[in-house]
Amino acid sequence: MFFSTFSQTSSYLILELLDEIGSLVLEVEGITDTFFTSYRDWDGKISFKCKDGNLIREAVGRAKESGEGVTFETNSVGYDESNSIVAQFKITWSVKKKSAG
Repeated sequence: MFFSTFSQTSSYLILELLDEIGSLVLEVEGITDTFFTSYRDWDGKISFKCKDGNLIREAVGRAKESGEGVTFETNSVGYDESNSIVAQFKITWSVKKKSAG
């Protein structure tokens, strides 16, 4: 068992926006995890996917335009090789402008 690519996880989507984020601070405010089976029972490659790319882009855009902090939640789901859901992570993010100084 091993974890596969993170190409579609929320953190990777956010990292793709680093140039856009630029003068913003990004923080993880909370993580909730759910495991549908014990990780010891996982077999083969586990792929995590997040479909919240538009939500992330919108939150970053709102924070840049308004100068106010924006909090949002993303959902990453882990699938085994038979496409069964084995885990889910809900991550609460906060993005805001860097303070001067």
